[in-house]
Amino acid sequence: MSAIASPPPSGWLRRHWLEIGLAAFIAANLVAMTLGPWPTVPFHFIWVSLTVALGIRMWTSRTMAVGLTAVVLLSGWALFATVQRAGGGGFDEMTEVPLMAVIFLTSAWQVRKRQRASDELTRMADVQDRLLESQREFVRDSTHGLRTPITIARGYAELVHDALPTGAIRDDAVIVIEELDRLARYADRLLLLAAVEHPDFLRTHPLALGPFVNRVIERWAVVADRRWFCSVALDGTIEADEERLSLAIDSLLENAVGHTDAKGSISIRTRPRGGSLIIEIKDDGTGIAPEDLEPIFERFGRAARPGRTGTGLGLPIVRAIVRAHGGEIRVASRPGAGATFTIELPGFRASPASATPTPLGGDDLLLDAGARSPR
Repeated sequence: MSAIASPPPSGWLRRHWLEIGLAAFIAANLVAMTLGPWPTVPFHFIWVSLTVALGIRMWTSRTMAVGLTAVVLLSGWALFATVQRAGGGGFDEMTEVPLMAVIFLTSAWQVRKRQRASDELTRMADVQDRLLESQREFVRDSTHGLRTPITIARGYAELVHDALPTGAIRDDAVIVIEELDRLARYADRLLLLAAVEHPDFLRTHPLALGPFVNRVIERWAVVADRRWFCSVALDGTIEADEERLSLAIDSLLENAVGHTDAKGSISIRTRPRGGSLIIEIKDDGTGIAPEDLEPIFERFGRAARPGRTGTGLGLPIVRAIVRAHGGEIRVASRPGAGATFTIELPGFRASPASATPTPLGGDDLLLDAGARSPR
């Protein structure tokens, strides 16, 4: 009893559909060469189809060599048979066979060269992604590891401070506590930057613009002796993570306070533009040099502003939060003329009652340090 060969699996047909179609097309053109009146047309179709297939799928060197040899022999035989059928002579047409083979090999070399370059770029991108992920994991792990000893050291520094009524050691303990607090804030910011690309980084909900800006400006007017101006041109809501957005605004205001003198002016203004919300934070402080405008948004890329202190992570965190919301941040400044940071966030929806005057509507409202509400 003879064995019955099983048909090839459908998966094999799906993987080799290009080769099957190419073989059928070449066979049809070989028949057309030997029987048709214009043999050179199907001859060129054969070589063109082979070159096009190479652009679709890059075969191994062995497969390419076998296929090229088969096409050279078959197309050469068909062309020779056509010449013989025409009464001999015209063997100069046979030179087209090696010429087409050379053209195909040149194309194959270019395709393989391009494929190697693409593979190298992909490999480098994978390596870079792995390195970035390793760096993020290192930052997360090291930051978590720092938090416990910082907390313990701060506790002991507070015990020393509380145990001594007066003296230099008590004053030194205050400095230690302040430095540990600064180190803790630095660790928290590193941890925040490491979490930016996490899917759960933002927890958005409809955020009422007027009350949100009111809370921010009142909080800062209490702790910083500046002239505070606030204006909400049109009230409404925006899809945002209130905690993260508050952190971004606070970082910009902290930056403004750090670069303005006592009684300097700081303003927050919001306005719609199309379907977006514009949040503008402006100060009349020391300003930023033109060459330092872009580096301030890079990690550890602090601008050379007079009296500049801090970790160099505040503005990069702001940009990370804004971009996580699908927005963008820009800065305009001149030395000695203050700085204006402009945040643009998508998805602003005006409130139906926005035409009604609100506590933050209309003209700018001034808040002095110590005031808890506009006056």
